Amino acid sequence: MSKWIATLLTALTLAFTTALWGHDEVIAELDYFYSFERQLTVGSLLMLTVTVLIILPLSLFADACAARFIPFPGIERQLAALVGYFIIPSALAFFVLLISTSSMQVAASIALLFGISGLLLWIYQTLLSWLTTRSR
Repeated sequence: MSKWIATLLTALTLAFTTALWGHDEVIAELDYFYSFERQLTVGSLLMLTVTVLIILPLSLFADACAARFIPFPGIERQLAALVGYFIIPSALAFFVLLISTSSMQVAASIALLFGISGLLLWIYQTLLSWLTTRSR
């Protein structure tokens, strides 16, 4: 359950920050298409789709790899999962986008976004699991 909540928090955090980063007040006053609410809504839907369909399965794969290669729980397994949460989504997105778009700049920027979303998912998931174990 904490993975789903972490996925939702990741999508909303990324959508909010990208909407703040790309928002322009002058353009927003002239056209509803560039309003902050619309950018936030569309960004939330897009980021939720990406995190649920791509980042969440890759995080399950990273957890399984970390559990298989490091059988004892501890800081080593957490570090392996952290590296997996960043490296696996960003490398996969980079290679797929590099093949399909042939633009290094687009592939690198979107791959970085996938890596950051993986890191945010790991951070939120770790915080939620820590809070639930602490409250018991």
